[in-house]
Amino acid sequence: MIPIFFTEWGRLHCLLLLVGLLSGCAEMNRVNPYNPPPLVDFWGEPEQPVAVPATAEAIQDHNFQLNGKDSLVGRLAVVPLREGDTLLDIARHFGLGYQHIVDANPGVDIWVPQPGTRAILPMQFTLPNAKREGVVINVATMRLFYFKPGKQPALMTWPIGIGREGRSTPLGMMAVARKMQHPTWYVPDSIRKTHAEQGDPLPPIVPPGPDNPLGDFALYLSKASYLIHGTNKPFSIGLRASNGCIRLYPEDIALAFRDIPAKTPVLIVNQPYLLGWLNGEPYLEAHEPYEEVDAAVEKKKIMDEIQRIAKQSQHKIDWPKVEGVLKQNRGIPTPIFENTPSLKEIVAAAAPLERPGQLFGQPEKAERGKSGWFIRTMESEDEYRAKKLAAQMNHLGPRIPAYTVARNQRYQVVGGPFTQEQTARKAQNALLADFNTKSEIVKPAKDYVPPKPVAAPVPKKEDKAEPAKPAKLDTAKPATAEPIKPVKLDTAKPATAEPAKINKPDPNKPAKAEPSQPLSWIDQQKAKNPPKSGVKKEKDPVFILKLPKGMQGVQ
Repeated sequence: MIPIFFTEWGRLHCLLLLVGLLSGCAEMNRVNPYNPPPLVDFWGEPEQPVAVPATAEAIQDHNFQLNGKDSLVGRLAVVPLREGDTLLDIARHFGLGYQHIVDANPGVDIWVPQPGTRAILPMQFTLPNAKREGVVINVATMRLFYFKPGKQPALMTWPIGIGREGRSTPLGMMAVARKMQHPTWYVPDSIRKTHAEQGDPLPPIVPPGPDNPLGDFALYLSKASYLIHGTNKPFSIGLRASNGCIRLYPEDIALAFRDIPAKTPVLIVNQPYLLGWLNGEPYLEAHEPYEEVDAAVEKKKIMDEIQRIAKQSQHKIDWPKVEGVLKQNRGIPTPIFENTPSLKEIVAAAAPLERPGQLFGQPEKAERGKSGWFIRTMESEDEYRAKKLAAQMNHLGPRIPAYTVARNQRYQVVGGPFTQEQTARKAQNALLADFNTKSEIVKPAKDYVPPKPVAAPVPKKEDKAEPAKPAKLDTAKPATAEPIKPVKLDTAKPATAEPAKINKPDPNKPAKAEPSQPLSWIDQQKAKNPPKSGVKKEKDPVFILKLPKGMQGVQ
């Protein structure tokens, strides 16, 4: 029997459920001790891969020097996966989003990939068919391209999240009207109405902090109500999950905020089929067209362009290859002249990278053996199902630290530890609302003493308030906790969701701050979390997830 994940229906269902989980802007597991600003009016894998750490830095650093001829930048790469990795973790670390990593790795489970699997990293990009000036955003490929001004043409590119169906990101020319650090979110009436109808009312104003969907930085566009901003749900990058705004990973928006000045022109296009050039050869890159465009019309446009090349070139076009690229929509640029490498050969020649010891932004493993409050939930004979639910709980915000416990050939998912009963019950409610899964509270041992809360340091007047390190949920003193017994609970439909990008550190090339300014949030995080090395792999599960109430498209 074919697992549901590998069927077209199963993949589509999982994607829709994941969008439901990440469409709202819930909180990322960190505390920001800054003061709200005053209200402001706005206007195939390699057979014998050899790690190449010497070039890995250049490959994963999406900063490029441009020339007037080529319109392809970057390089395809592969990286081995370890036990506990998800494709989302790999995506974020290497500057990719959900859709990028999923399209490039058909058949690889998103949540519980087999340890040792080599994930394809589609880090070669075709530039949009547009003037190389300012910011160009291609919603079809979910990437932002910033063409830096200067004598030497240069490019920075980042993955993005865009507007969900029914609230599409607008196309056309606009500009950066202004920028703001620690923005306040003024909730549009239409969004408040939608949330109220879903039983999840929103306040008219959301101040800066972990519950603010705009994140720590925002670029306000000249088109009213639309922004390029951060997010408190980083695993929504690479998905259609916003109300029309453009989201970046927290570490990427910090760089965009630093480098993109006000008045920079911003052009937003929707180009699912791209024709690029590299060393005099044409390459075709294809992505699944969204419902806002006529796929047949877009296909005809690109075929007409390829026909034009065929007439003007002495080389013949490999038409079967062209059809294959347009059918597969893998998002990997492929040469289309005859006698050029096939997609399989391109993947085999991809640069093998060492898996860092620590993936940037990857959720920390839940602490076992500590005392505190716990929630125990789904018990199953299927190890895969249990591991998948635990992975989803760890990644989809608000994060619930979770792991699996094996007893008598059965596997139980446990959430925690939590230092307070209130926190445990909040997680229990989120589990029911987001995953339609019931759970049971496990009390701590009688001698458990909860840790005293640590007050956040008050920033000095001359210093800019900075986000703090992710706060650990539990720092309790060791104590003998009540044993976690496997208890079969009534679970509503098992959970499934398909997320996307992961923690992407760029420890080798941290963004440099001006000497006279404090380090940016991304620089601080990378300095505190240097990467290491290693590898591993896993199984494939099936879950069905209920669309969560409080997570319907917020900015």
